[in-house]
Amino acid sequence: ETMKAFLRALVRSVRAAAADPDEAVASVLKRNEGARRDVEAERLRMAIEQYVGTDWVRANGFGGIDPARWSRALDQLALGAPLKDRAKAEETFTDAFLPEESARKLAFPS
Repeated sequence: ETMKAFLRALVRSVRAAAADPDEAVASVLKRNEGARRDVEAERLRMAIEQYVGTDWVRANGFGGIDPARWSRALDQLALGAPLKDRAKAEETFTDAFLPEESARKLAFPS
């Protein structure tokens, strides 16, 4: 239950930041005297574009994984260091603690 509550809070915060990046940056500036608005806005923009606002997240919501991409990532890892048990590696992720998919959908500014 603790993990589920944490993930609900995390998803809510990511949803809020994606929906209103200006407010998210203002929140950082209130808590960090050394932060600069332009730098924090650019960091958030990059994070949303490159890590959060992916086609997968837009279609499936934040927090899950694309099974095909996960498999390709395991293939890449195995190139550098063979996996002792590929089957266990494929069973590493679980979405059992995530909020339902509809609660993980994000709104992105246009």
